[in-house]
Amino acid sequence: MKQITKKFLYLLFTSILFLQHHLKPADKVIQNLHRYIWANYNHAGGKFNEAQKWYDAIFLSNQSSIHTYKGYIHLLRDIGKFQQIVNLIPKLESNTAITDDPGIQLIFIQSLEKTGRINEATNRLITANNKYKGDQEIAFHTANLYLRRKEPKNALIVIDNFLSNCPHKPNNFIFYFLKSQILVNLNQKEKAVEQIKKCLEIHPNFDKGWLFYALLEEQQGNLGEAIKAFTTYLNLSGGNKEVEQHLLQLILKQRTLSQQNKSINIEADVFKHTKLLFEQKRYHEALEQLQHYLNQNSHNSKIHNQIKINYRSDEYKKSLAMVKQILQKIDYIDKKQMFNQAITKIWKS
Repeated sequence: MKQITKKFLYLLFTSILFLQHHLKPADKVIQNLHRYIWANYNHAGGKFNEAQKWYDAIFLSNQSSIHTYKGYIHLLRDIGKFQQIVNLIPKLESNTAITDDPGIQLIFIQSLEKTGRINEATNRLITANNKYKGDQEIAFHTANLYLRRKEPKNALIVIDNFLSNCPHKPNNFIFYFLKSQILVNLNQKEKAVEQIKKCLEIHPNFDKGWLFYALLEEQQGNLGEAIKAFTTYLNLSGGNKEVEQHLLQLILKQRTLSQQNKSINIEADVFKHTKLLFEQKRYHEALEQLQHYLNQNSHNSKIHNQIKINYRSDEYKKSLAMVKQILQKIDYIDKKQMFNQAITKIWKS
């Protein structure tokens, strides 16, 4: 970008130089235009001292235009001379070319902040945001101002106003990212997920967006989506040891939960079949099936853990009530003893 700018300025400069040779040498307007082009050329090339010399020559001529000051303010910002910018504000702010330029206004605001005039900078920023509702930089700085002041709802208002007043642009993804973070802080995680998805739709290669989305999905318990998002982040970012280790732990956790869920499903099927046998008045078979299940799984602590969890739930209480009903239907003492043993195992586990 700088190379293109430098080439353009060089061509423009040579054109002005050609005109200068065909006009009166005393024409200060042409001379200052020539100086202004050289100042911008050196500024774009990072030769700030040379650029300063050309601006000094313009100001000594007493023929400078407001556009010269606009270029000069950008130079002062880039070399960190914020106090000089602040000193120029009273002289320049009466000109509409300055007051109607959001970029210059933002430099004024940043210069006031850098020189410790925080309240004045804050008031100017809020005023500028109300005036330039579609300006991306001003909206972003205003939203962050409210966040620093711990006013997340006002920050959301700024972002929403900007997005509603600004056409759909690729670089607006950052506002959806910021909005998602704010919603998390407001404990609105489902809405936060919606916003980060919009962010990633606009900018699918935004690695930090994928990382944030992965964390949100993990918090919501959606391990499959979280694993995909973490993997995408690692592919885009080129790798991160901490994230890689966390991803591995997440994959192991998902496998463990999957095995536990299988155990729960098997147990549920056993109780369903036992209930079916009971309803068919096949009481002995119902008892034998339950006893067989307990004998087969008594060594499995994970399954016993699930039995304990199920016992605390309504479904397990229903199952236990069903077992007691079966027990009441049995006339044989040995069958009663067998079922008592089954219930004892359930209680112990």
